[in-house]
Amino acid sequence: MVASVVFCAHGTERKVAATVKPNSFRKMTMDDLFAKQTRIERQEAPACATLSLDRDAANAFQSYGHQTGFNAMRMGLLYGTVDEQGNVRAEVIFEPPQDGNHVVVERAQGSEAAQEKADALASSLGMRRVGLIFSRVLHEEEAEFTVSAAEMRLMAAEAAPEGMDESFVSVAVKPELN
Repeated sequence: MVASVVFCAHGTERKVAATVKPNSFRKMTMDDLFAKQTRIERQEAPACATLSLDRDAANAFQSYGHQTGFNAMRMGLLYGTVDEQGNVRAEVIFEPPQDGNHVVVERAQGSEAAQEKADALASSLGMRRVGLIFSRVLHEEEAEFTVSAAEMRLMAAEAAPEGMDESFVSVAVKPELN
């Protein structure tokens, strides 16, 4: 067995990071604590100036929630127009095939064909997809609750497809506890 030893000499000086960790017991101020927190804040100016929902479409959507006692989430896609000032006018609500429970609502498998037909019909009527509407199941402990993580994922997933812009709106329908 033959062993080789290779020796390299460098003419430059290398700086090695200190291996001693800074004192983790140093006093933390409230400003330090706030600086380490991640915060999601509301946007300064809305991309959508106003939203106008067709009364009959909105009543039909929320009446299902009233009939079921808001025990299961439901979702619908809003179709309409957006003008130059950012005013959204939703004329139609399309409810794709879906499965919902008290926590989440998801599109049913095979709902893509129905979605394509709805997009084509709306386009032929001079409309496009402008938003999402969903019903919430509200519990007493969530009275001050805005949206859940599952609802946020739903809103992001529906706003993400090609062609959606900043004026895409999300509407949450929920019962009042009193």
